[in-house]
Amino acid sequence: DIGVVNVVVSILKLLPKRTAEELLNGNCPLCEGVWLRRVLVVQGILDPLAGSKRAKKFAHLRDGIFLVPLKAGHCPHDELPEQVASAISKWLKDLPPPGTCFTGIDENEGP
Repeated sequence: DIGVVNVVVSILKLLPKRTAEELLNGNCPLCEGVWLRRVLVVQGILDPLAGSKRAKKFAHLRDGIFLVPLKAGHCPHDELPEQVASAISKWLKDLPPPGTCFTGIDENEGP
């Protein structure tokens, strides 16, 4: 693919790597505290870079992380766009009202 070089270069310019625990448990310095909002993880279980092992790890980090494992590779949105769209739609319909997080705490009041 002719654009692959640009993709690799852009990855090298990203912020320092953060672990899933840092990002999803609120231990990330960029998050400014505890991240209490819901998270949807649509993971291709055939992904050679992450796969089902990483997906299971995400799901067990904390409450409020919703895992949708799909029989797809690294780009499930390209391989199974209808299933990804369906997962996103269902997740959005199940969200609580604005201003609340998965624990029921008012996000405007802080952790």
